[in-house]
Order: sequence, then structure tokens, then C-alpha cells
Amino acid sequence: MIDHRGVGLSRFDLDGAPLPQSAMWVDNVLDDIAAVLDVEGVGKANIVGSSYGSYLASAFGAKYPERVAGMLLDSTLQSAGDLQIERDTIRALFWDSDSELAALVRQVGRMGENQRVLLDVVRAGYELCGPRAVRSILRLRTRGRRGLAWRMLESYAARDASIAEAPDYYEFERAGAIGFRELNYAPKPDGKP
Repeated sequence: MIDHRGVGLSRFDLDGAPLPQSAMWVDNVLDDIAAVLDVEGVGKANIVGSSYGSYLASAFGAKYPERVAGMLLDSTLQSAGDLQIERDTIRALFWDSDSELAALVRQVGRMGENQRVLLDVVRAGYELCGPRAVRSILRLRTRGRRGLAWRMLESYAARDASIAEAPDYYEFERAGAIGFRELNYAPKPDGKP
């Protein structure tokens, strides 16, 4: 396990100064991974990555193929274009579909629920609990109630703001620059839910 530059024990340069945003580039991170392998005397490694980490793992394999013995990727993100595919898929599943789930999402949306909160809760619930649980949570919400599950999912999904200052656990401020600068984490709004 390697601390990503700007995170954990890799927050500082060799002189002890915090790494600036200008040091946050995917290519630098790939070189960091190779440097750690060099220091540890590892010629080839099995590289594991999930979500953004899968992007780094794949990019590392492309830049340093001779250093990769194997690769395990979960929730893959292979290019900035994947985020548009993700946006389209989420919209098709949770908004445009004729499913009961999508109908409930639209109903809660028409009731005035903040679209960002609605998306966060539905997406997190779907990923963690499945569609049956999300339908139950949304039915309760259509009756004007924010049940415990809704509140917990909302808290979980909004964790970027709530634990942004948790050193060594979630340090988005510096490393997050890569996501916005190189991976289109904030695509332009298209006027659709």
C-alpha cells in the first residue's frame, strides 16, 4: 500500500514542506509508485486499484509494463470519458427508466428534494444495499419522512465535506486536484437531472 502524494505520510516533500497543488499530476503519482518499488527492491508487483485507484493501476501498467506481474481492478475508471458514461448510465437507471425505482426517484425529485442529495442517497443506497432497499427508503421519503437509512446514506455520501480534515483517512484537498484537472470529475452541467 502506497500513500498517494499529498495524502498521509506523503503529504510533504523531502524538506518537510506540504506538497503544493502544482505537484498533483497522474504522471507524478505513477513515478512515485515506481520509486517505492525501487526503494523496496521490487522488480515486478501485483498492482491493485479500485475506482480512481484502478485508473492509476492501469496507467502504471501502460507506463511501466515491465514492473507489473498482475493487476486486480475494481470499479474501474479507465478514462475521463468514463465519467460521462457513468453519468448517462446513472441517469438511465435512476431517472429515465420505467422501473418503480426510477418512478420513486422522480416523485421525490418533484417533491423538491435537492437533486444532489437525492442522487447521493440513491446511488449510495443502490451500491451498498441494492434496489429493494432503495425503493423502501424512497417510499418512506415520498411520505415526507427522512428515515434512519436516508440520513445514514446522506451522511455517508456527503463524507467529502464532513471528513475532509481527517488526516490519513480522507484527504481530498490536495490529491483531489488530479480528479478535477485531469479526469473531469466536475463535468459541465447539461441541464438534465
